[in-house]
Amino acid sequence: MATNFKPHLPIIDISPLLVKCAACKCDDPDMMDDTGVAKVVRKLDRACRDVGFFYVIGHGISESLMRKVKEMTHRFFELPYEEKLKIKITPAAGYRFVFKYLKM
Repeated sequence: MATNFKPHLPIIDISPLLVKCAACKCDDPDMMDDTGVAKVVRKLDRACRDVGFFYVIGHGISESLMRKVKEMTHRFFELPYEEKLKIKITPAAGYRFVFKYLKM
């Protein structure tokens, strides 16, 4: 039986980070002067310290892309062990090779 952890995990809207990052560089030292950014950072800090996990909303990733990634993940883990070993993930190649291998 699956456990529903959603009521116990913080849900954090990171959209203020995206808005601020689109307007300036993310390494802008004045970024924390934005109250929305500071609030998100405090929530992330608290969630990481108190719970260790959190849900992110307001990230701008489409539902269709999330479904596609989930489908590809299932396809990968359904592969035989020997096939999975053929996929070498290196810092240079990253995970792009996995997506090419699964032909999606």
